[in-house]
Amino acid sequence: MIDITNEIRIIPKTAVAMGMFDGVHIGHKKVISKAVELSRTENEIGNSAVFTFSGNEISKQKRHVSTKNLLGEKQRFNRFSELGIDFIYAPAFSFLQNFSAEEFITKILLGKLNARAVVCGSDFTFGKGGTSSVSDLKKLCQEAKIEVHTVDFSEFNGIKISSSDIKVLLFEGKVETANQMLGYKYYFEGEIVHGFQNGRKFNFPTINLEIPEDKFIPKYGVYSSLVEIDGIEYRGITNVGVKPTIANNLLPLAETHIIDFNNNVYGKTAKVSLCGFIRGEKKFHSTEELCNAIQNDVDFVKKSFL
Repeated sequence: MIDITNEIRIIPKTAVAMGMFDGVHIGHKKVISKAVELSRTENEIGNSAVFTFSGNEISKQKRHVSTKNLLGEKQRFNRFSELGIDFIYAPAFSFLQNFSAEEFITKILLGKLNARAVVCGSDFTFGKGGTSSVSDLKKLCQEAKIEVHTVDFSEFNGIKISSSDIKVLLFEGKVETANQMLGYKYYFEGEIVHGFQNGRKFNFPTINLEIPEDKFIPKYGVYSSLVEIDGIEYRGITNVGVKPTIANNLLPLAETHIIDFNNNVYGKTAKVSLCGFIRGEKKFHSTEELCNAIQNDVDFVKKSFL
């Protein structure tokens, strides 16, 4: 996938998926997959593209339950590439916020993306103040000889899937349902950093991932998890929070005990995917009480999960 955001180039004709795409959930996947399909089946198109916004502008513009994102920009772009997208155009919202609907068509869809087809959700808005709707898009694109395809987002248990609903579920600890709506397990990813090494003292060694400031944080507590390091996946239990019994951190961490694993992995990259919520974060009266709780969590995961 080629990022053309800061490039001046003429690209081949494209089918463009348009949207915020925070989380790239299963509804977003339908939009993106339709653009990829069109690029491969429609005559003279040949390439697919995504139009979106960069950084945390995504959630801010949608006024979500949180302005923090389900996926970081790198992870979001990786998802686009995995779904078969050829080009990505992701300017800052401030660059386009005063574009009229007509300017968006001529300068972005035609001028930048060489669009011959566009795909969006049925509630897509564009133009200054987001005042132009899909019906306006169809009218203007017809004049510009651009096909318009709309996709209704999938429903889950009668609820239209949205990033804001997924965030509410995660905030409530309902990670299994959130994962079904995402189409993948909610995860943290980053370099394994040194902690206080208290877990090793208690015979429960852990790895620590710092949570980026713009990353949405689910309910504090203990989760069953899958941990991927060097392409190998392990079972684990992950505490998301501030470790009130031992450290009482000011900033939350994702701290994971990998079951039956004791290798030195500091400095490596890990992906920690949350599978199920076990219990809320709690301040224990003693380290012995904490260790007993961790052992119970490990036994629970071995018997019940994964």
